[in-house]
Amino acid sequence: PAIGDIVIYADSGTVIPTDTEFLSGSASIRTKTSVTIGERVFDISCEATSGMVTCTTTIKHYLPVGGLVTIATGNPSLDGEFVITSNSDLEFQYQIKDKNTFSVIGTAKSISNVVSAETIETGYGASIPANAPLSGDYKAYTLQDGLTGAADEESDEDYQARIIEARGTLEGV
Repeated sequence: PAIGDIVIYADSGTVIPTDTEFLSGSASIRTKTSVTIGERVFDISCEATSGMVTCTTTIKHYLPVGGLVTIATGNPSLDGEFVITSNSDLEFQYQIKDKNTFSVIGTAKSISNVVSAETIETGYGASIPANAPLSGDYKAYTLQDGLTGAADEESDEDYQARIIEARGTLEGV
């Protein structure tokens, strides 16, 4: 199966059980452990230019494109709840209406948690891309690395043919 981390959004205190299932297209995904949703807070420094705000964190933030973040800087133009439009491990971006230039520090808050997940059954041969929205009982996304490492499922006939060919090569046939 493909493995990786996903971020799940729900009410604070919600327990997401082990084996909670999500879908990405036709690929099935499940959580490998249980996790409790809570408030995650990060220190940020932000630069705003032409309506685009880029915030830098000092630790990996695990905020996906499409995810929600609440910003508090003391600047009403930059503060509030926003949808993330771009990200990397230590940066994320969101849009504002104000076109002025700002440099501020503050905090970013997300009511979510990160959990390890893997593809199952119909998803065994699938790799799930970065920032993919997942459908299920909770709002969830893959993170920057997506879910990777999947091997295509091989039919019994293909497996048998591959083994026979390998054995023939090894035995000089």
